[in-house]
Amino acid sequence: AALDAIKWHAFLPEERLTLRVQKGVVTIEGEVEWQYEKDKALESVRNLTGVVGVIDLIKLKPKLTPTGVKEKIRKALERVADEDAAHIEVIVEGSEIILRGEVKTWVDREQAVRAAWAAPGVTMVRNEIKVVPHVVA
Repeated sequence: AALDAIKWHAFLPEERLTLRVQKGVVTIEGEVEWQYEKDKALESVRNLTGVVGVIDLIKLKPKLTPTGVKEKIRKALERVADEDAAHIEVIVEGSEIILRGEVKTWVDREQAVRAAWAAPGVTMVRNEIKVVPHVVA
């Protein structure tokens, strides 16, 4: 059933994932290119009847390098966080992104993280953004 749950999701690279089930614990391992693929794979087996635990051994292995990723994240931030985007610093270290700065709301903070994860080649996002309601745009 766990393998079927993975296969039912059209966006998951089932050929790159292996599953083992032992006493209700599902171990998923393999490689995916995007964080959303990893999240969806875990989510698809987590709520199956009889599953008591999920062990995540999935690695992020992006096909693309994060060339130009800073600009892509900056543009995405401008779309989702508008005036707060100017208060967010984007630091690219290989395939890892560090976000620093201040925004007015928790929603803006989360949108910034989603924008960073959406960039090609990103394997880690470290969110150091502070929520300060009085940030002046």
